[in-house]
Amino acid sequence: VSDNELRLVLLGKTGSGKSSSGNLILGEPKFKAASSPNSTTHKCETRNVNRNGRRITVVDTPGFYDTKVSDENLKAEVVRCITECAPGPHAFVVVMRVETFTEQELAIVKKIEDSFGEGAFKHAVVLFTHGDQLDEVKIEKFVRKSRELRRFVERCGNRCHVSNEHEYKNNTVQVEELMKTIEQMVEQNGGGCYTNELLKMVELATAVRKTEIMQEKKQAADELGTEAKNQTRSKLLNRCAGVASGAIVAALCGVGVVVGVGKSNVAVMVPLVLVAAMYGGTVGWDVAKHTETPREAIEKTNKEIWRKIRDILRNFGI
Repeated sequence: VSDNELRLVLLGKTGSGKSSSGNLILGEPKFKAASSPNSTTHKCETRNVNRNGRRITVVDTPGFYDTKVSDENLKAEVVRCITECAPGPHAFVVVMRVETFTEQELAIVKKIEDSFGEGAFKHAVVLFTHGDQLDEVKIEKFVRKSRELRRFVERCGNRCHVSNEHEYKNNTVQVEELMKTIEQMVEQNGGGCYTNELLKMVELATAVRKTEIMQEKKQAADELGTEAKNQTRSKLLNRCAGVASGAIVAALCGVGVVVGVGKSNVAVMVPLVLVAAMYGGTVGWDVAKHTETPREAIEKTNKEIWRKIRDILRNFGI
C-alpha cells in the first residue's frame, strides 16, 4: 500500500451523519449533507483531497435501512463501494448517532458483517455523531451502558471517537484524533488494507484494462484510472447479473483461492507482473510464452485474469 494514499469507507444507517462526517474528514463540504432522517446518499459517492502530499479518498455509502434503496440495489452498491476502493479500504468508519443502541443498530452490525466479513472489524473505527447529546458524559461511559454496544466497540478494537457538527473547533481536534487512530490501526495491520483475493484480481484486471486503454488513446493518468476502474466494475457486475446478490457479496468478502502472477518474457508484461507482485502472488501464469505482440500478451492476460475471477466466483456458487 502506498504511503501517499489513504482510503476510507463510511458505513452506517440512514440519518447517522455519514455524509457530514465525510465532509469533516475531508475538511471540505464535498458530500451533500442534510439535517434530516432521510438519506441524501442513494449510491456510493467518492470524494478525495490531497493533504500534506497525501491523497485521502472517502467513499460515502447508502444508509442501511434506507427505504428508497432496495436490498438488491444496496448489495450492488456494496460491490461498487469495494471495487471503488480496490485493492481495499484502509479503514471502515462506522458512523452512529449518540442514542440508544436498539435492535436496529444491532442488525446493522450484522449487515456490516454479512456484507464485508468478520475481518472488516479489524479495520474499523466507530465515529459517534451528535456528541452534544452526551451531556458531558465520556464516550467510554456511554458505550459501557449497553452490553451490545460495548461488544461491538470491542470488536472494533475499542477504537471510537465523537464529533459534534455544531462545534467546528472541537471537531477539528476530534478529526485529528480520528485520523491518528486510523493511522495507528493501519500500522498495526502491517500497513495493509482490508482486501481478499477477488479484490486483488479486480485491481489487477483494472491495471490490465488501463494498459489496453493506453494502447487505444492518449489520456491523463487520473482519467485512465477512473475509466479502467469503471469498466472493470461494470464487467464484474454484468457477470454477476441475475445471481443472488448475497453470493457476489460473499465472494467479495470471502477468502477465495490463492492466485498470482509469475515471471514473463514479454517486455510489456513487466508492469503487470509488478502490479501482481504487490499482492503477494507467486503462481506462474506464463500467459505471454506463446505470444508474438504486446497486444496479444495483454489480451491473453486479460482473459486469464477474468478466468481466475470466474473461478473465484464459482467457489461461491455464482
